[in-house]
Amino acid sequence: FPSEGTEAAYRNPMSQVVSFLERRHREHYLVYNLCSERSYDPKHFGNRVKIFPFDDHNPPPLRMMPQLCASVSDFLADDEQNVVVLHCKAGKGRTGTMICSWLLYAGEFDDPQSALDWYSLMRTHDRKGVTIPSQVRYVHYLHSLLGRIDARGWFPPACARLLELRLQSLPNFDGRGSCDPWLLVTTFEEEVLLCDRPAVRRHSEAGTSTAVSLGCSGIYLESDFKVTLFDGDPKAKRKMLSFWMHPACLVPEHGSSRAVVRLSKAELDGAASDRKHKRFPADFFVAAHLDVTAPVRSPEPLPSPLRSPIPKTASPLSLSSPARMPIPSSRSLRHLVSKSKRRFRDAGFDLDLSYITPRVIAMGFPSEGTEAAYRNPMSQVVSFLERRHREHYLVYNLCSERRVPQPDVRGRELPREPAPRPLPRLQPLLGALLRPLKVPRPRRGLPV
Repeated sequence: FPSEGTEAAYRNPMSQVVSFLERRHREHYLVYNLCSERSYDPKHFGNRVKIFPFDDHNPPPLRMMPQLCASVSDFLADDEQNVVVLHCKAGKGRTGTMICSWLLYAGEFDDPQSALDWYSLMRTHDRKGVTIPSQVRYVHYLHSLLGRIDARGWFPPACARLLELRLQSLPNFDGRGSCDPWLLVTTFEEEVLLCDRPAVRRHSEAGTSTAVSLGCSGIYLESDFKVTLFDGDPKAKRKMLSFWMHPACLVPEHGSSRAVVRLSKAELDGAASDRKHKRFPADFFVAAHLDVTAPVRSPEPLPSPLRSPIPKTASPLSLSSPARMPIPSSRSLRHLVSKSKRRFRDAGFDLDLSYITPRVIAMGFPSEGTEAAYRNPMSQVVSFLERRHREHYLVYNLCSERRVPQPDVRGRELPREPAPRPLPRLQPLLGALLRPLKVPRPRRGLPV
C-alpha cells in the first residue's frame, strides 16, 4: 500500500511510489486499489486509479474478478507501453488473487496452479504468494468460468440450496479436547443463517472418526457465500474455520441434482494454518451438501414512485409528512439520520434512498467504517445498484466537503470502444509490482 505519515516508514512511501511510476511509466500506468478498508486521494496518481475493493484474507466477489480482468486487458491493449499496478495492503494475497486471475483470463497460463506458482516465484522469496485457501479456490473458479464470461465480464446467474454440512471428527478448541460447533452462513451483504442449536453434545470427544452433521435448512443462495464455524456462540468470536463458495461453480454428481463439495483441512481458511495438528486432525475435512438445481429467481421489478410506501389516502400536500413505519431497533441510528426522509425497504435493503422518478434516485452519502452504522453502508448501496440497475447507472456526488475516490467503487467507466490491439506480454503487468523486474515471457505451464 502506498502510505504516508509514520506508516511510510515500514510500507511503500507514497512519494517514492509516485516517483517510481512517473519516471518509468509516465502517462502510461493505471493503479488498481483492492483495499476495502482504506484508500487515498487519487490525485496522487493523476486520477489514474480504479478501486475494486474486497476484504483482507477473503476472496473478491466472483462477479468482480472478470470485470477487473476485462478492465486490465482493455487498458493494456490501448498502448503497448501501458502498465497496470495492482495493490492491496501488503501487496501479496489479494493482489496475487487478481493478478493470477488476469494471467488466466489473458491466456498467459493454461491452468490455475501454474499461474499461482509463477506469481509466488516472482513476488516472494519463500514462494508463499496466495496462501488463503478461499482465495486460491476463487482463482480456480475464475478459470472454470472463462468459457461462460461475456464481453462485459458477466457470467450466467446460478443458485443452490445449502442442505447440510458434515464435519469429519471434531476440532480441539475448548481446552478439553472438543468444541461446540455453531454454524454461521453469510453473503457479502447479509447474514442468512445462524445455527444456534449445536448438533452435538457439549464436550464430545475430539478427533473421533464420527461425522458431525449440521443442518442448513436448505437456505437459498444465489451469490458468493461464506460458511463459518465457531466454537460456541459467534458473539464470543471463537472462530474455528471458514470457507467461501459460489453456486456458479458447483458441479452436481452424475445423474443427480446434488453436489457434495469435500474440503480437506488444507482447503479451509483457519484450519490450513494448523500444520502441527494441534486443533484439527490431519484427516479432518468438511463436506458441504447442496442442491444445485434450484430455479434461478426471476429479476425483481424495477421500483417506481407508484410502488413507494405512500398511504393510499395521502394527497400531494401530505407527502412531506410520510406515515410512520415500524423501525427495527438494530437500525435506530440510521433512522435518526434519516429523520423525515423516506427510506427504501425491500428485498432485504433498508437504505436512506428514494425513487423520485423511475429513473432518478436521491440518497444519502454511501459510507464506510463506523459511519456506516448510521448512514448508507457503501457495500449495501453497491449491492442495491448492481442488483437493480447493473451496467445502467451513474452516480453523481454533490458533496463539496467529501467525496468517493474516482472512478467509482467498482471501477466502472463510461462505455468506450477498446482499441483493436493484441494483449501485451506479461512484462508490463509484473513490472507493476513496484520493483523493476526483467522477466521473459512464461511458457504455457510452470516455468523452470
